[in-house]
Amino acid sequence: MWEVIERAAENFDAVAGLKRRESVDVSLPRLGAAWSITGSVAIRNELKDHWPACADQLTPEIRYGQKMTENLYGSEARGKFEQRRIELNNRMAQIFSEVDLIITASNPDIAFNAEGPCRIPLAASLLALVTTVCVDDSCKYLWQPWHLGAGGFVDGLPVGMQIMARHFEEPLLLELALAVERTNPGHS
Repeated sequence: MWEVIERAAENFDAVAGLKRRESVDVSLPRLGAAWSITGSVAIRNELKDHWPACADQLTPEIRYGQKMTENLYGSEARGKFEQRRIELNNRMAQIFSEVDLIITASNPDIAFNAEGPCRIPLAASLLALVTTVCVDDSCKYLWQPWHLGAGGFVDGLPVGMQIMARHFEEPLLLELALAVERTNPGHS
């Protein structure tokens, strides 16, 4: 999957006339359990009275999260999450002081059927998810502008490519997305 994203990023760079910087430290702070607990609370809210009767209809990852985080959300967990969100915001600002865009996969693994199973073992899946979600969710938690497009395919299944920009750079993202669409309509 990462080779597909690499090729898509190289194509994007060529089409958009961008210069790639490899030496930038893009490490991010861990959002940790506080992030996963808040995510599980949101899912639980959607499930409402269907939980736990619907457990067998959920992916193993979601089911595991629901079981492990039950009754863990409170002001302490929310406080930890908020502190980590601030740390993430500051770190993303540092990264964007050195680059205009960040290109990454939108998922930690290639797509799989809704029935599952995930293509990588649960523990590795959770680790990959946490790693990718730090970048992915920075867009959501920090209102970071981003564009999601098709990076390519693995085994006939789509691989998403996410392009992030600084705050208030939506026009740049739209212009770049249009350039990619015009040169490669199947990957818009």
